[in-house]
Amino acid sequence: MTRTELLERLRQRIEDAERMAATAPVAATLRLVLEEIEELEVEGLRRVPSEDRLLSAREVARRIGTSRWFVYRMAHQWPFTRKPGPKKLRFSERELERWLSLRKAG
Repeated sequence: MTRTELLERLRQRIEDAERMAATAPVAATLRLVLEEIEELEVEGLRRVPSEDRLLSAREVARRIGTSRWFVYRMAHQWPFTRKPGPKKLRFSERELERWLSLRKAG
């Protein structure tokens, strides 16, 4: 089964659950599973939305006005950190922008 076929099958199951007035948790759970699968990058199956860009520590440091050392030190606490491979950290540009906007608003 291809990724596209799997996504289509899950979409159909969501529609069936909603049409049958299944309990909200069932339909909501299927929708969350579908969203997670849709976010998978096809190559390597890394959980990165395809329209998102992965930033280096240097790029993050420039954007937030800190050092690369600080970025690496804080990476394990940030929700926008990704680990695409061994000894490799990248940062979701979309999630970083969301995180920065929440910090400015708060």
